[in-house]
Amino acid sequence: MGSSTPEPSKSLTDRTIDAYVRQLDPGRGIVGYDPIEFFGGDAATRACDEDGIPAQDRSAEWCNDMYIRNPVQETVEATLAAGATMTMYYSMAVSCAEQPCKLTLEQFAAEVAQRVAGDGPGLLAHIVIKDGAVLSIAHIYTP
Repeated sequence: MGSSTPEPSKSLTDRTIDAYVRQLDPGRGIVGYDPIEFFGGDAATRACDEDGIPAQDRSAEWCNDMYIRNPVQETVEATLAAGATMTMYYSMAVSCAEQPCKLTLEQFAAEVAQRVAGDGPGLLAHIVIKDGAVLSIAHIYTP
């Protein structure tokens, strides 16, 4: 690796995680994310039940189609792998014939910046880590 490319983290194990992507710096090759637990379908309902979410706080989507558990808000920084891929549903920056669209790092960084503006938690995504670096980030579409 060249001097401008950050070294992969030895502490990141190979896995896929769900997270809010909070920052993406294409120039430095760094992504910052907050790990979460994402539940869909019946698992969302069970997780809401476990967490004691009252009926009045549930909606057609929340606790039925999806639920996010994020007890500890933190930002973990990781290196982007060379050639890392970014995909997103219904991007304002790119139109494509089939969803999800493949975005450049710069386009994805702009989408992330929009999602964290104000009090936004970030861009909801699946992150694939391989050999200590982020190999791909795939937006999780929610209604």
